[in-house]
This record gives sequence, C-alpha cells and structure tokens, in this order.
Amino acid sequence: MAFRVEPTDISAYGRQIGRAHSDIAAGRRHLEKGTEVDSSFPSELWQLVVGRHGTQVAQARHAMRALERAVAACERELVGTARYYRLTDHEEAARVDRTYPGGRAERPANGPTGSRDFRDVAEPTAELPGGTSGVLDSVKQGVKDRYDGLVGSRVDGVVGGGGNPALGVLGVGLDLVSPSTLVNEGLKLAFDFDLFGEAAKLVAGDWASYESCAATWSQVGRLCGKVADNVAAGNNQLSESWTGNAADTRWEYFEGLAGKLTGTGGCLLDLERAYEQVAAAVAQFAEGMKAALLFISDLAIAAAVEAAAAAGAAATGVGLVLTGGAAALIAAKVAMMISRWSDVINALTVLYATVNAVFGAGDAVLNGQLDAVRSFPLPRSAYDHQAV
Repeated sequence: MAFRVEPTDISAYGRQIGRAHSDIAAGRRHLEKGTEVDSSFPSELWQLVVGRHGTQVAQARHAMRALERAVAACERELVGTARYYRLTDHEEAARVDRTYPGGRAERPANGPTGSRDFRDVAEPTAELPGGTSGVLDSVKQGVKDRYDGLVGSRVDGVVGGGGNPALGVLGVGLDLVSPSTLVNEGLKLAFDFDLFGEAAKLVAGDWASYESCAATWSQVGRLCGKVADNVAAGNNQLSESWTGNAADTRWEYFEGLAGKLTGTGGCLLDLERAYEQVAAAVAQFAEGMKAALLFISDLAIAAAVEAAAAAGAAATGVGLVLTGGAAALIAAKVAMMISRWSDVINALTVLYATVNAVFGAGDAVLNGQLDAVRSFPLPRSAYDHQAV
C-alpha cells in the first residue's frame, strides 16, 4: 500500500491512547480498593476463600499494571512518531517506510472506527460505580442471631403454647421464660461443645466485602472491554490517513493490544461469575445449617422437656415405667440431633470441594490471561518506528 501519513492524526490517536492509559489506571486503583477484605476471621471456610482471593487479586493487579505499562509506552511512541513525521520531508519519510517490514494481518473491512477527531466510542470509567446484590444477607446476619429471634415460637410449639398440662400434673417447674436455657439443656444431652457457637464460627467471615468483590471484578472487566473498543476504533480510524509498511505494523500491534484488553476484561468477568458461585454456595450452606439448627432445637426442647418430666415422675415414686420410656425417647432424639449435625458437617465438606473447584477453574483462566499479558511486547520490541 502506498505511503501516506497525517502527523496530526497520529498525535490525536496518541492522546486517545493516553486516555486509555488513564482509564486502565483508574480501573486498577478501583480493583485494589474494591477487593479489600478482612482476613482475620479464623474460620476454615473463610481462610480457604480469602487465601484464594488474595492470590487472584495479586494476579489481576499484575495484569492491570502490565497493561498500564504497555499503553503508556504506546502513548510515548505515538508522540515521537508524530513529531518525526512533522519534521521529516515526505519523500525521506516514504524512503524510510520502504525499509520497514510490512504487516502480515488482514485488516477487517468493516472494523469499528472512531470519529474524525478520535473521540472515544465508549466511556470506560462509567462502569466503575456500582453496588452489591445482597446474595449473602443470610450469612451476614449470623446464624446465632437469626436463631435467637425464632426459638421462642418453636418452644411454644413443643410445650403447648407456653405450658404443658402433663408437666403441671407431675409438679415439674421449667424456665419457660428463657427458651434458650431449655434448648441448651437439651443440647447438653447430645453435644459436649457449644453447638451454636461452633455453627457461627463455620460461616464467620467478611462476607459483605467479599460480595462487593464480585461487583468490582465485573466493573473493571467491563472497563477493560470498553478501553479495548476505544483502542481498536482509533486504530482503524488512523488507518484512513496513515498507510504503508510502518502503518501496517502499527495496526497489527494495536489490534493485538485491544485483544489483550478484551481478554483481560473477559477473565475478570469470569472471576465475577466464580465469586457469585462461591457466594451462592456459601449462602445455600448457611440456610441449610440454619434449618438444621432449628430442627435440632426442636429435638433439644423436646428432649429437655421429657428429661424434666421423667425426673419429676421418678420423684413421685410412681413413674419408673415412664422414666424408662422417656429414656428411650430421649436417646432417639439425641441420635437424631447428632445425625442432623453430621449432615451439616458433610455439607461443609461438599462446600469446600465446590469452592476449590470454582477457584481452580478461575485460577487456570487467570493464569493463562496473565501469561498472555506479561508476554505481550512493549512498543520498543514490537511496534517500534525505526526512525523514532
């Protein structure tokens, strides 16, 4: 293709690339701030999640910084190239261009093009504001707090609206004003540890911040996609006024840069989906555990009532048959409580496997994209105008 160049357009594209650099830097800063979480919670689940989170944030930051460096170098190269063409005779510039290796890629006939003054076709930083979806509200509330608000009605259901006639006949006094005391007495028959404290520790974590991380991945991912659109549009626009071997090499380089930006954005959107999957799995586990705790509470209340009734019957001297039957009923309820808690632990094991699988896939995608970005050459080693 015959040599033709308009230095003013090269300068204008350089300014557009400068805006892209500012947009990427804004995205990287937003990523660093929006992915902060409190790693101090000791629960194994949270430590598993936050450990993988830290690795992925570090990798994403490296990718964004690599893109920043590449785009900043591109801006400097374009400024120098425009200066060269302004100061160089056209015939001399054409002679130098003939010594430049030609491009190998075919430009798309209908590729996106920018305006005559290289205005951006998209506004990347408009993607940065946003909120969270509330998917982990049940986790953030806390298992024990949720239980405290529900146990009263459960007690009423077991003891007959606040009193059990059979207990009155037997002369048994129970602390029905404090339902949690009754539950705890029943739990002592099955567990030698603080069940609700243990349950709360299973899901303890900075889930509010973790939830917001999914939104951050999405926002920065879409920002990268829009930066790619601007880079590609300006690149195609510049091809209308700059042709020749150097222009072909320039087009190939910036087409590749736009592709790396698109790939990085897609990778961050994959992380958004991965975080949503983990959040949904944790929320599902928390809801299942809450249901299990309420079921266990029902059994604990019933077991405590039966134990108190048996004790009262034994005290009358006429309740030996009752106490024997009550012992069997209590033993059955204890077995059911232990079994249901075992189900919770088994569900936790499945949750660990789910988290590992989701993060394993996410790590593979992110590592591949990071390697591609790291290996992407800076302008001086690929797009390098020989005369600049």
